[in-house]
Amino acid sequence: MKRMLMSAAVAALFLINVPVQARDYSDDVVIVQSQEEYIEIGLEEVPQAVKNAVEEDYSGSEIEKAAVNEQEVYKLELKSEGEENSTVYYTKDGEEIEE
Repeated sequence: MKRMLMSAAVAALFLINVPVQARDYSDDVVIVQSQEEYIEIGLEEVPQAVKNAVEEDYSGSEIEKAAVNEQEVYKLELKSEGEENSTVYYTKDGEEIEE
């Protein structure tokens, strides 16, 4: 009986003193790559603030194609006479952004 109690006590001490290995995640790097999906829209669906900004920023250019994503960023293909088409991005409030 004495040996059984002693064995239980030793086993309990062994379980209590088992070192716990904590993993440090601070150095892990997670790369999340997402592709923004733009849905083509009609030119009449482009907000007036965006149209005004394009007219002011790219005088002489006209919007040939328009698309929008979930964050309401507008991807616009502009056509200028004598130049190649260019793609620009605007927020719904008419602020140009880099994409």
